[in-house]
Amino acid sequence: YNLGWLGDDLRELTKLDGGPDLRFRPRYVPTDATRIEWVLEHGAIDILEQAGPDHQWDAKVERSGVTKLGVSQDGTGLAAMAWATGNGQEQAMKLTASRDATLVKAGYPWLEAEVSAGDEESLAVLQSISDRKVKDSARPWDTWSMTVRADVEPVLGSYLPGDWAVVNTPDN
Repeated sequence: YNLGWLGDDLRELTKLDGGPDLRFRPRYVPTDATRIEWVLEHGAIDILEQAGPDHQWDAKVERSGVTKLGVSQDGTGLAAMAWATGNGQEQAMKLTASRDATLVKAGYPWLEAEVSAGDEESLAVLQSISDRKVKDSARPWDTWSMTVRADVEPVLGSYLPGDWAVVNTPDN
């Protein structure tokens, strides 16, 4: 018997080659519109793609449905240098590095990041990996969040996690 955690088991299932794609769709309980239930949907990726155009919210307009808008920044991944390690051990290990001193020149401390691509043999591929990592590490990550009303278009249930959206934000 397996007493694993359901979330871990579902993630493991979706990582299999040719494995299913899963999502949970919120909907009102048919017998009680004050409650929401989550319905498991599964299938091939093309079945679970967003249907229709991008969802739209306009936070510049009063009564648009957007009640709260926020941005948080995470600078834990900042780095001025990135290393990419590939196949091999000790002296035979494939290794590349990329640098961008923009942060250091702006007064930040020298920070480094590492990416492991354990089976990679090509130095050109490893170099592109370290180049991408140093570019991704040059600025803090911004995470946008918003709270919207469920009874204003687009209404709750017409959008899902992973769907695309266009959000017009106030100038301030």
